[in-house]
Amino acid sequence: MFSKFDDPEPVRRLCGPNRANLALIEDAFNVYVKTPGSSVHIDGDTPTRVQVGEIVHENYQRLERGRPR
Repeated sequence: MFSKFDDPEPVRRLCGPNRANLALIEDAFNVYVKTPGSSVHIDGDTPTRVQVGEIVHENYQRLERGRPR
């Protein structure tokens, strides 16, 4: 799954310090998440990629609106 966002800052904040937030997502869902620039790539089985994609989109929108994670 691939998503391109308008602003790289919320993506950076979504990742957390040293990718800590992404590591939690990867461990919990058995996926691999890459975040080049303002893009998010999720590797894993299709149903899980969709589920994680929804989580990423929801959290991106919260960060974009200035709400905490």
